[in-house]
Parts: sequence; C-alpha cells; structure tokens
Amino acid sequence: MVAAIAAMFVSVACSGSSPGRATPATDSVTVDAVTLKQLNDGQHAFQLSLLAGNRLDRAGYDRLAGAYQQCIAEAGASFGEGSMQSAFGTYNFEIFMPVGTEAAAAACASEYWEPLGSLWSMSHMPTKEQIQAGNNALGDCLRRAGAAFAPERPTVDDFRRFNGTGRPSDTFLACVRTVSQQLKLPNFSGG
Repeated sequence: MVAAIAAMFVSVACSGSSPGRATPATDSVTVDAVTLKQLNDGQHAFQLSLLAGNRLDRAGYDRLAGAYQQCIAEAGASFGEGSMQSAFGTYNFEIFMPVGTEAAAAACASEYWEPLGSLWSMSHMPTKEQIQAGNNALGDCLRRAGAAFAPERPTVDDFRRFNGTGRPSDTFLACVRTVSQQLKLPNFSGG
C-alpha cells in the first residue's frame, strides 16, 4: 500500500502578486527572529549552515532542496510527476511513501526542509500575470475537453463549480494536471 502526500504544498489559488523580485543571482529572503530561534534548537545544523547572516539566498535554497530530495530518496520514498520547480522560484514536492517510510520521510522534512523551505515559498508567490495565464490556460483546457465554460479571461470564481464542494470532475482534475505541468504552477486550480 502506498500513501501519497504532498510534502510541500504551494497554494496558487490566491489572487495578488508577490513583492518585486530580485534577479535570480541576488534573490534571497530574510530569516525572521522566530525562524532563527527554531533553527537554533540543535536539530537544524544543516539549514543554519546555508544562511549568510540572517538571509537565505537562491544557492542556499537550491542546496536545501537537493539535500531534502536526496534524504527522501534514501528513506525509500519517491517523487511523483507533480514535483517541479515552479515558474515563480519554488520547489514543489509530491512524495509517495511506501508503508514504513513515513517516519524517515518526516525526519527528512524536519532536518532538511522545514522551516526554511516554507519560508522561501511564502516569499515567492506567483505574479498576477502568472495567475491570469494559468486561469486562461485552465479555461482553454476545459473548453477543449468539451466542458461548458464561457469566460475568456476567467477568475477564480469562474472555476468554483468545478472545484467547489464535493469531488472535482475528472475533466477538471486532468486540466489542473496539464496546466500545472505546462506553466509550472503547482496544483493550479484557478486563482
């Protein structure tokens, strides 16, 4: 039996945009006092080693993701097709854990991902333009699949009937997977 979990979920079903982004070479985030205290608990030596002062830069974030991926693989878990580096600079992991690997995978998350991975993700959200491109692509996909979907420039509200209460339709889920992969917008279901 295989249990599937998303170790890191980046919700793209929001509106708005991130603050202005630095170039990839200079991109970094400030590590706040609460997170620094958490990192200094004696259990996060690797993550602390990635900081320059109280900042995590892109190279450090990439090393964090690489160490986490290696640990997960060594724990006996595997990555699903939903794993990707997003269009807005974050890693998204879809992890499949065979029974018996859950504790080791949780230890990987604690040692190699949390809290810095989530901190980076909160500072790197999709732009309004990326969200609208995702909405347009999702609407186009639904129309091509034969769904009755009229809006040419859809908003999150236009997708509610597909992903609101109950189980989303198979057509909607297939379009979510397609748009997420094509545009590198993890788990995009309208924003």
